[in-house]
Amino acid sequence: MSNDEQQTQNPIRRFINERGLVLLIGLAILGLILICVIGILLLNTLNQTDGADGSGGTPTPIPTRSESDAVQEEAIVVGVSDSTTVSVTLDAPSSLQLGGQSFTVQTQVLSADGIWSTAGIGDGTAVWIYGSIINYVLGLPVAGNNRALIEQMVPGDEIVLTMRGGGKHTFV
Repeated sequence: MSNDEQQTQNPIRRFINERGLVLLIGLAILGLILICVIGILLLNTLNQTDGADGSGGTPTPIPTRSESDAVQEEAIVVGVSDSTTVSVTLDAPSSLQLGGQSFTVQTQVLSADGIWSTAGIGDGTAVWIYGSIINYVLGLPVAGNNRALIEQMVPGDEIVLTMRGGGKHTFV
């Protein structure tokens, strides 16, 4: 086999032989760039850690409460009407007034599957769903009088919910 045949069979070896010095310089420059990048990253991480535990950074300030702040604090839960603020701790409702009619309120616990109904509830009785995310979920039985009463309501009509503790919540 002649020398020309060997060069055509191994182009990589021929490339290295012809451009060996250029390839060596290119690899050296690439290596220096990588060393510089790694050095910069190491310096940045060393400068950021401050302290024996190596956690670094500045701690998040925790607000402290003074007595003057507690007096000026607004209520967490605000009512939707002119009535008193709705409490986070619930007082069970005892009666519901809407459209000139009064309904006694019966408590019904929300089951795990989230299903509730007004079936078996008599006329003049509303159901309060205890255990839902919304504080006051009420239901009326589907009776002719109740359906007509709700359909006759217009924006601005008041719904008054009287609690067992004596408080009243007015919804408009």
